[in-house]
Amino acid sequence: MLETLEKIFDWTLQYSGYVSLVISTILALIGIVLFFRKIIPVLYRLGRALVGRKIAIFGNASSTDSLLNLLTDSSIFETKNIIKINLANDISRAKSQNCSVFLVCWSDFEDNFDAVLSEMEDSIALIVYAPPGSIKPEIMTQINNYRNAIVVNFRGRLLNDLMVSLITSKV
Repeated sequence: MLETLEKIFDWTLQYSGYVSLVISTILALIGIVLFFRKIIPVLYRLGRALVGRKIAIFGNASSTDSLLNLLTDSSIFETKNIIKINLANDISRAKSQNCSVFLVCWSDFEDNFDAVLSEMEDSIALIVYAPPGSIKPEIMTQINNYRNAIVVNFRGRLLNDLMVSLITSKV
């Protein structure tokens, strides 16, 4: 009787080991497939966004220099991918240079904001850098009508929103 119990016990342990091995292998394969189907494409888009995308900064000379330094000091963005637009006459230059993101310093370009919006395509992301409460509600509604539009109040948040905008805007 003891031998029978030992055989049953050995058999149970042996086959439960095989079953757990099969389940572990299947779960590992599912994890690998999900990694390559979900994570790798996002990392690829992020890499392309950082290397080849252009950012147009709209503002006066001191504001654009300050924002340019913020972006380049982060060691994420390259100076060659950032275009400074200081004059209202140069607004069309951002579109002609195939910029993916328009970064508008609200205090400097408030009067020319409609001209910036007229150059926007649906695939271009818009980030408005403004102090809290400085944008009128009707302008906020107008900004909200754009698909990739963000209003930012803090410089640290600006970097985060810029990264997200580069990933979600056109490639």
